[in-house]
Amino acid sequence: MIGSNDRINGVGGETKQIDWLYNHADFQSDTFLNDISILKLASSSQKTPIHILKPNELEAINQNEQLKVMGWGLTQAGDGTSSPVFLNEVDVSFQQDAICMNTHGNQGQPDYWNFALCAGEVSGGKDSCLGDSGGPLVYEQGGQWALAGLVSWGNGCALAEEYGVYTEVSAYKDWIHQRLYGLTVAGINKIGFVAQGYEKQERYRVFNRSQQASLENNSYIESSTVNAFQLIDPANVLVSTPAASECEFGIKATGMNVGEQTGRLSVEQGDNRTSLLLNSKVLKYLDLPVANLPWSFFTGTQDQTNPNTDHSEPWYGINAGEAGIALSSGSIDHNERSVLLTYLKGPAQDAQKFLRFDAKVDSQLPDGLYTFLNETIVNSASIGEVNPHIIQQAGQFNEWFSYQFELKQPFNHIMFMYRKDSEQSSGSDRALLNNFRICAEIDQADELCTKLENDFANPADFPMNLASDPSLSCQTIEVTEPPKVNSVSEKTTSSGALLYLLSFAFLLLRRKISLS
Repeated sequence: MIGSNDRINGVGGETKQIDWLYNHADFQSDTFLNDISILKLASSSQKTPIHILKPNELEAINQNEQLKVMGWGLTQAGDGTSSPVFLNEVDVSFQQDAICMNTHGNQGQPDYWNFALCAGEVSGGKDSCLGDSGGPLVYEQGGQWALAGLVSWGNGCALAEEYGVYTEVSAYKDWIHQRLYGLTVAGINKIGFVAQGYEKQERYRVFNRSQQASLENNSYIESSTVNAFQLIDPANVLVSTPAASECEFGIKATGMNVGEQTGRLSVEQGDNRTSLLLNSKVLKYLDLPVANLPWSFFTGTQDQTNPNTDHSEPWYGINAGEAGIALSSGSIDHNERSVLLTYLKGPAQDAQKFLRFDAKVDSQLPDGLYTFLNETIVNSASIGEVNPHIIQQAGQFNEWFSYQFELKQPFNHIMFMYRKDSEQSSGSDRALLNNFRICAEIDQADELCTKLENDFANPADFPMNLASDPSLSCQTIEVTEPPKVNSVSEKTTSSGALLYLLSFAFLLLRRKISLS
């Protein structure tokens, strides 16, 4: 939604689809350095873009001059119900870097305040807050409003001598210029969960917004373990990217090494570099003969280099009394999750196939068990007329129920995730699973369902092979010449369908909400 002050109804605004989003690859989650992203709209906006302050214009702002911050964030710190329907704004006083440094330190970065600024009041009372993150900090210059910063972080909200911290947008003019007129790689950062010995492939895009071909690029992936990620670029579009084009390539997360894997794809052309952070989580094979499981399961990312993450604890076998041996979610703390993964073949042509299983959840909402089919939440429905519900609600009963959901794809990536979000605890705080079976009809009698090993999908059954996919191709896109001025802050008109001035189809935003 663009150009509306009504976050509920969007009155007077435009609704636009996002073509791609690019997070700054050197964002630091502990210090919020490089706390900036850029997105491209799929179609042009009719709203007038805002001028971005140049570095020298920002330096000319005097101590305690007034800036204005806007947003729909909390108006009462700690009160989640205080987010307004209509856009709020407040004037805050600009603070020199020395004062920001004295208040917040340099966050372990000697040049931190070259990339951030702070604003607020000595006495407090006026500030941005949770939910304002990514919002604009603007400055009136010669009767025109200009963008100075983006809401980033702070210690509390509107406290005395605790000035809010903002990303200093002018410090990123070269980074913005590269996104507007050079190479950019775009796609998901988190490839997701993959089993040991398997792989997961994803599509990515490289954009050359220049009217010149980008030749002899240097492209490579650095990763936390050897070959955790591999490029799939049969047409070498990352090495030689045609002018004014959008090209597809792939990245494969391998299951070679158990644990959370991190990486960075970099494409270098001269002094310019575009990067994309990568993440995958490789789960271990669950070796549990006593459970008599019909097919292979994978769980836990714990290894020597990842001793404890929010998904490291594996499921394990437990004696569940009359229910027999069951799988139990791992022993996790608040804001953690225990993940169980398997792969199943889909139905034959013109047939149906359902995964049915028994589960018992002893926990307090919103903690609970979630089922994912091909990494999308699926509402596994209980079977029977007694207490009909979906599995996310199972914690309120603490009883065994049968559940099922349909398998529709030829190859199905299936996850059971017990999530513990609540700060409160109830019962044993765990989920139990057993009696997995395959049914051909939604209301098929249990005794007609099967537990066949050949329902399990091995790596060789994986249907996706981007290396031989002819749809990995390039297409022409509309681009504009860069402005002749020496800064992307200058307004320049364009006849292109997607760009007007600086940001006809581009918006700057905050990477994530985190001011607390």
